[in-house]
Amino acid sequence: MRKPLLVSMMTPEELEALRERQTARAAAELEARAVAKRERHIRWRADNPEKVREQNRIRTTRWYAKNPDKAKANSDRWRAENPEKVRAAGVRLYAKNPEKARMKEARWRAANLEKVKASKIRLYAKNPEKVRASHRKSKYGITQEQWDALFTFQGNCCANCGSTEPGSKKHWSTDHDHVTGEVRGILCHPCNIGLGHLRDDIDILLKAVEYLKNPPARKILKCEST
Repeated sequence: MRKPLLVSMMTPEELEALRERQTARAAAELEARAVAKRERHIRWRADNPEKVREQNRIRTTRWYAKNPDKAKANSDRWRAENPEKVRAAGVRLYAKNPEKARMKEARWRAANLEKVKASKIRLYAKNPEKVRASHRKSKYGITQEQWDALFTFQGNCCANCGSTEPGSKKHWSTDHDHVTGEVRGILCHPCNIGLGHLRDDIDILLKAVEYLKNPPARKILKCEST
């Protein structure tokens, strides 16, 4: 095939310049098409957020299924590097779906007993009063202010024996009715344990008082000694 007359009349330098222009024009066209494609993709994502989230969820689920160890390592690393974001995500999830958040936390705690135990130890060592207050609120339904008011009303001592010492490293015991859940008072550890062993039964307590006043062995042993 014969070359076009114009090209055949060009010098080698002109031919090289023509090739460079054609190459540059082709590259510019490719770049323009790529830019246009990216812009269409961006517009589509902006117009279809639900589809985008679903696609991302499917891809993520597939990748997690194929790479469970890498997925866990990446998740642990990200959570360690972004504690504030993790807490914020937890707050958002709880506000949106508290039941789902509680179930998720329960599953995690059940699967990470050692971490939960270590976390409790660290928290208690850092702020024991805060831990006790949280425990009273969750178990007995009373705030720290209510507990303080009750203890002051008792004279800052055991409501049963009057001891000013808690009798245990675990601090004072909040006594409550095991049937109704009603808080009855604040006791030292020995009194709280004693009531528990006597099953909070008034009749048994009265019999215990009578037993201490008139122990049966006293009569029997005296008779044998005479």
